Amino acid sequence: YSDEAKKKAGDLLINGDPLFEIKRELDRSIVGEDRRKLVEFLVALSAVRRDSEKALGMICTSSSASGKSWSVNQILDLFPPELVLSYSRITDSALNYLGKEGLEGKILFIQEAGGGADNPQLRVVLSEHGLNLLLTIPAGDGRFTTTEVRTNGCPAFFTTTTKPLSDDELG
Repeated sequence: YSDEAKKKAGDLLINGDPLFEIKRELDRSIVGEDRRKLVEFLVALSAVRRDSEKALGMICTSSSASGKSWSVNQILDLFPPELVLSYSRITDSALNYLGKEGLEGKILFIQEAGGGADNPQLRVVLSEHGLNLLLTIPAGDGRFTTTEVRTNGCPAFFTTTTKPLSDDELG
């Protein structure tokens, strides 16, 4: 962020009403839904805290074609693109290979709960703040060796669904 943006944000925090200003900015693209859009913004903002181990998550549940993904995307558009990981679907092992800092300070949006939001690796990432995977790989001489793959970080997390998820599905 530029020095000017940081100064403006600091002035707002000290002299203003930050939630009112955030709501006013969000009103430009999202009409109504005041509570939901503020919560969505605060969840996304939790990714950039210095203590990102406390990043938040949100499951947006509503009827089909009600604007769940659209609303989340409007919020995510306010953040630098390099912070946002937005996917329609992820495979079971995809999170294992994001690299050491792959999820640190990121916002992860899986656009439909059935698209991998029920992924067991995702549950580990959100509860343990990363993944540590031990892989068996060919050594080239007919033998095998192991290598460790680490993905650090606990992203702010969003997904959407048309059906309420049970406690069992949430992990």
